[in-house]
Amino acid sequence: MLRSLRVVPLLAMLMLPPSAAGAAELETIELEVGPWVFQARAAGPADGELVLLLHGFPQTSYSWRHQLNALAGAGYRAVAPDLRGYSPGARPAEVDEYAMPKLVGDVIGLADALGRDSFHLVGHDWGGAIAWITATGFPQRVRTLTVLSTPHFAAFGAALADPESEQSKRSSYFERFGAEGAEEEFLADDSAMLRFLLRDSGLEDADLQVYLDALSTREAMRAALNYYTALNRSRLLSGPGTAGS
Repeated sequence: MLRSLRVVPLLAMLMLPPSAAGAAELETIELEVGPWVFQARAAGPADGELVLLLHGFPQTSYSWRHQLNALAGAGYRAVAPDLRGYSPGARPAEVDEYAMPKLVGDVIGLADALGRDSFHLVGHDWGGAIAWITATGFPQRVRTLTVLSTPHFAAFGAALADPESEQSKRSSYFERFGAEGAEEEFLADDSAMLRFLLRDSGLEDADLQVYLDALSTREAMRAALNYYTALNRSRLLSGPGTAGS
Protein backbone atom coordinates (compact mmCIF):
# COMPACT_ATOMS: atom_id res chain seq x y z
CA MET A 1 0.00 0.00 0.00
CA LEU A 2 1.25 3.49 -0.80
CA ARG A 3 2.20 5.56 2.20
CA SER A 4 0.27 8.80 2.34
CA LEU A 5 2.64 10.70 4.63
CA ARG A 6 3.62 14.14 3.31
CA VAL A 7 1.38 13.97 0.23
CA VAL A 8 -0.40 17.20 1.16
CA PRO A 9 2.80 19.21 1.84
CA LEU A 10 4.29 17.90 -1.42
CA LEU A 11 1.19 18.86 -3.39
CA ALA A 12 1.17 22.28 -1.75
CA MET A 13 4.73 22.89 -2.95
CA LEU A 14 3.82 21.78 -6.46
CA MET A 15 1.09 24.42 -6.59
CA LEU A 16 3.27 27.33 -5.44
CA PRO A 17 3.27 30.32 -7.81
CA PRO A 18 6.59 31.04 -9.56
CA SER A 19 7.35 34.01 -7.30
CA ALA A 20 7.22 31.74 -4.24
CA ALA A 21 9.14 28.86 -5.76
CA GLY A 22 12.61 29.89 -4.62
CA ALA A 23 15.67 30.35 -6.79
CA ALA A 24 17.52 27.04 -6.81
CA GLU A 25 19.82 26.63 -9.80
CA LEU A 26 18.55 23.94 -12.16
CA GLU A 27 21.02 21.32 -13.32
CA THR A 28 21.00 19.52 -16.65
CA ILE A 29 21.88 15.86 -16.20
CA GLU A 30 21.89 12.67 -18.26
CA LEU A 31 20.74 9.29 -16.96
CA GLU A 32 21.46 5.93 -18.61
CA VAL A 33 18.66 3.36 -18.58
CA GLY A 34 19.52 0.26 -20.56
CA PRO A 35 20.45 1.38 -24.11
CA TRP A 36 18.85 4.79 -23.63
CA VAL A 37 20.20 8.11 -22.36
CA PHE A 38 17.59 10.40 -20.80
CA GLN A 39 18.18 14.10 -20.34
CA ALA A 40 16.68 15.69 -17.25
CA ARG A 41 16.43 18.88 -15.25
CA ALA A 42 17.27 18.54 -11.58
CA ALA A 43 17.62 20.61 -8.42
CA GLY A 44 18.13 20.13 -4.71
CA PRO A 45 20.62 18.45 -2.40
CA ALA A 46 22.09 15.15 -3.55
CA ASP A 47 21.08 13.48 -0.29
CA GLY A 48 17.49 14.78 -0.29
CA GLU A 49 14.53 12.44 -0.76
CA LEU A 50 14.06 11.85 -4.48
CA VAL A 51 11.04 13.28 -6.29
CA LEU A 52 10.55 12.23 -9.92
CA LEU A 53 8.30 14.52 -11.98
CA LEU A 54 6.84 13.19 -15.24
CA HIS A 55 5.60 15.60 -17.89
CA GLY A 56 2.75 15.32 -20.38
CA PHE A 57 2.08 16.07 -24.05
CA PRO A 58 3.18 18.27 -25.76
CA GLN A 59 5.60 19.34 -23.05
CA THR A 60 9.00 18.45 -21.65
CA SER A 61 10.77 18.57 -18.30
CA TYR A 62 10.72 22.37 -18.68
CA SER A 63 7.08 22.32 -17.54
CA TRP A 64 8.29 21.45 -14.01
CA ARG A 65 10.90 24.24 -13.67
CA HIS A 66 9.04 26.14 -10.93
CA GLN A 67 8.20 22.98 -8.99
CA LEU A 68 11.81 21.82 -9.18
CA ASN A 69 12.82 25.06 -7.49
CA ALA A 70 10.16 24.75 -4.80
CA LEU A 71 11.00 21.15 -3.99
CA ALA A 72 14.73 21.88 -3.91
CA GLY A 73 14.09 24.70 -1.47
CA ALA A 74 12.28 22.24 0.78
CA GLY A 75 15.27 19.87 0.78
CA TYR A 76 14.15 17.34 -1.82
CA ARG A 77 16.26 16.07 -4.70
CA ALA A 78 13.86 16.85 -7.56
CA VAL A 79 14.43 15.36 -11.02
CA ALA A 80 12.25 15.90 -14.08
CA PRO A 81 13.29 13.74 -17.04
CA ASP A 82 12.45 14.32 -20.66
CA LEU A 83 10.51 11.11 -21.17
CA ARG A 84 10.99 8.40 -23.79
CA GLY A 85 10.73 9.96 -27.22
CA TYR A 86 11.35 13.45 -25.90
CA SER A 87 14.98 12.74 -24.98
CA PRO A 88 16.99 12.50 -28.23
CA GLY A 89 19.04 9.69 -26.74
CA ALA A 90 15.92 7.69 -25.83
CA ARG A 91 13.86 7.92 -29.01
CA PRO A 92 13.17 4.49 -30.51
CA ALA A 93 11.34 4.47 -33.83
CA GLU A 94 9.15 1.41 -33.21
CA VAL A 95 5.64 2.10 -31.88
CA ASP A 96 5.75 -0.96 -29.61
CA GLU A 97 8.60 0.71 -27.71
CA TYR A 98 6.05 3.22 -26.37
CA ALA A 99 3.75 0.65 -24.76
CA MET A 100 2.97 1.32 -21.11
CA PRO A 101 5.25 -1.42 -19.68
CA LYS A 102 8.20 0.23 -21.42
CA LEU A 103 7.27 3.67 -20.04
CA VAL A 104 6.90 2.29 -16.52
CA GLY A 105 10.21 0.47 -16.88
CA ASP A 106 11.84 3.80 -17.69
CA VAL A 107 10.65 5.29 -14.40
CA ILE A 108 12.07 2.42 -12.37
CA GLY A 109 15.25 2.54 -14.44
CA LEU A 110 15.63 6.27 -13.80
CA ALA A 111 15.30 5.75 -10.06
CA ASP A 112 17.88 2.97 -10.27
CA ALA A 113 20.22 5.23 -12.25
CA LEU A 114 19.90 7.80 -9.47
CA GLY A 115 20.74 5.13 -6.90
CA ARG A 116 17.39 5.24 -5.10
CA ASP A 117 15.33 2.34 -3.83
CA SER A 118 12.30 4.57 -3.17
CA PHE A 119 11.03 7.92 -4.42
CA HIS A 120 8.11 10.31 -4.48
CA LEU A 121 6.34 10.28 -7.85
CA VAL A 122 4.53 13.17 -9.53
CA GLY A 123 2.87 13.08 -12.94
CA HIS A 124 0.74 15.23 -15.22
CA ASP A 125 -1.25 14.16 -18.31
CA TRP A 126 0.67 11.25 -19.89
CA GLY A 127 3.12 11.48 -17.02
CA GLY A 128 0.16 11.03 -14.69
CA ALA A 129 -0.95 7.86 -16.48
CA ILE A 130 2.56 6.47 -16.22
CA ALA A 131 2.74 7.46 -12.55
CA TRP A 132 -0.53 5.69 -11.67
CA ILE A 133 0.62 2.43 -13.23
CA THR A 134 4.14 2.67 -11.82
CA ALA A 135 2.75 3.10 -8.31
CA THR A 136 0.35 0.20 -8.85
CA GLY A 137 3.04 -2.14 -10.14
CA PHE A 138 5.84 -1.06 -7.78
CA PRO A 139 4.25 0.07 -4.50
CA GLN A 140 7.40 -0.87 -2.62
CA ARG A 141 9.34 1.73 -4.60
CA VAL A 142 6.88 4.66 -4.57
CA ARG A 143 6.81 6.56 -1.28
CA THR A 144 3.98 8.93 -2.27
CA LEU A 145 2.01 9.56 -5.45
CA THR A 146 0.74 12.91 -6.73
CA VAL A 147 -1.16 12.93 -10.03
CA LEU A 148 -2.41 16.09 -11.72
CA SER A 149 -5.25 16.03 -14.28
CA THR A 150 -5.12 12.28 -14.99
CA PRO A 151 -7.77 9.93 -13.55
CA HIS A 152 -6.99 6.44 -12.32
CA PHE A 153 -6.53 4.19 -15.34
CA ALA A 154 -9.33 1.79 -14.30
CA ALA A 155 -11.88 4.61 -14.08
CA PHE A 156 -10.58 6.18 -17.28
CA GLY A 157 -10.74 2.86 -19.12
CA ALA A 158 -14.30 2.27 -17.97
CA ALA A 159 -15.32 5.73 -19.19
CA LEU A 160 -13.68 5.18 -22.57
CA ALA A 161 -15.43 1.83 -22.91
CA ASP A 162 -18.77 3.65 -23.10
CA PRO A 163 -18.96 5.38 -26.50
CA GLU A 164 -21.77 7.59 -25.19
CA SER A 165 -19.88 8.85 -22.16
CA GLU A 166 -18.73 12.46 -22.01
CA GLN A 167 -15.15 11.29 -21.39
CA SER A 168 -15.20 9.07 -24.48
CA LYS A 169 -16.29 12.02 -26.59
CA ARG A 170 -13.69 14.33 -25.06
CA SER A 171 -10.96 11.75 -25.68
CA SER A 172 -11.89 11.14 -29.31
CA TYR A 173 -8.76 13.05 -30.34
CA PHE A 174 -6.66 10.05 -29.24
CA GLU A 175 -7.29 8.37 -32.58
CA ARG A 176 -6.42 11.50 -34.55
CA PHE A 177 -3.20 12.08 -32.62
CA GLY A 178 -2.15 8.45 -33.00
CA ALA A 179 -2.97 8.13 -36.68
CA GLU A 180 -0.30 7.49 -39.27
CA GLY A 181 1.10 10.78 -40.54
CA ALA A 182 -0.30 12.85 -37.67
CA GLU A 183 3.11 14.40 -37.14
CA GLU A 184 2.81 16.09 -40.54
CA GLU A 185 -0.47 17.65 -39.47
CA PHE A 186 1.11 19.01 -36.29
CA LEU A 187 4.11 20.48 -38.12
CA ALA A 188 2.35 21.89 -41.19
CA ASP A 189 2.29 25.68 -41.68
CA ASP A 190 5.18 26.34 -39.31
CA SER A 191 3.85 23.94 -36.64
CA ALA A 192 0.49 25.73 -36.55
CA MET A 193 -1.38 22.90 -34.80
CA LEU A 194 1.36 22.41 -32.22
CA ARG A 195 1.47 26.16 -31.62
CA PHE A 196 -2.30 26.21 -31.13
CA LEU A 197 -2.18 23.49 -28.48
CA LEU A 198 0.62 25.23 -26.63
CA ARG A 199 -0.94 28.69 -26.81
CA ASP A 200 -4.22 27.23 -25.56
CA SER A 201 -2.33 26.39 -22.35
CA GLY A 202 -1.69 30.11 -21.78
CA LEU A 203 2.07 29.98 -22.35
CA GLU A 204 4.18 33.06 -22.88
CA ASP A 205 6.05 33.22 -26.18
CA ALA A 206 9.44 32.45 -24.62
CA ASP A 207 8.10 29.36 -22.86
CA LEU A 208 6.21 28.24 -25.96
CA GLN A 209 9.43 28.39 -27.96
CA VAL A 210 11.13 25.91 -25.63
CA TYR A 211 8.56 23.26 -26.52
CA LEU A 212 8.63 24.16 -30.22
CA ASP A 213 12.39 23.72 -30.25
CA ALA A 214 12.00 20.27 -28.67
CA LEU A 215 9.20 18.99 -30.90
CA SER A 216 9.40 20.80 -34.22
CA THR A 217 11.23 18.05 -36.10
CA ARG A 218 9.36 15.18 -37.71
CA GLU A 219 11.32 12.58 -35.68
CA ALA A 220 10.59 14.23 -32.34
CA MET A 221 6.93 14.90 -33.10
CA ARG A 222 6.38 11.32 -34.27
CA ALA A 223 7.99 9.98 -31.09
CA ALA A 224 5.72 12.10 -28.88
CA LEU A 225 2.64 10.97 -30.82
CA ASN A 226 3.70 7.32 -30.54
CA TYR A 227 2.25 7.36 -27.01
CA TYR A 228 -1.19 7.71 -28.59
CA THR A 229 -0.44 5.26 -31.39
CA ALA A 230 0.67 2.60 -28.92
CA LEU A 231 -2.39 3.24 -26.73
CA ASN A 232 -4.73 2.95 -29.71
CA ARG A 233 -3.13 -0.34 -30.70
CA SER A 234 -3.42 -1.77 -27.19
CA ARG A 235 -7.12 -0.85 -27.05
CA LEU A 236 -7.77 -2.58 -30.36
CA LEU A 237 -6.02 -5.72 -29.13
CA SER A 238 -7.37 -5.80 -25.59
CA GLY A 239 -10.68 -3.97 -25.80
CA PRO A 240 -11.56 -0.36 -25.04
CA GLY A 241 -11.97 -0.94 -21.31
CA THR A 242 -8.25 -1.55 -20.85
CA ALA A 243 -7.03 1.89 -21.84
CA GLY A 244 -3.81 2.68 -20.04
CA SER A 245 -3.29 -0.86 -18.79
